[in-house]
Amino acid sequence: EILADDNLKRVFGKDRVTMFEMNKYLAQHLK
Repeated sequence: EILADDNLKRVFGKDRVTMFEMNKYLAQHLK
């Protein structure tokens, strides 16, 4: 579980994200 910083809070709309959600998000943005 990852504690989101301000940027991630805006992206995910919540304070915590799982590694799975994080990886899925990063994969979309690192293509």
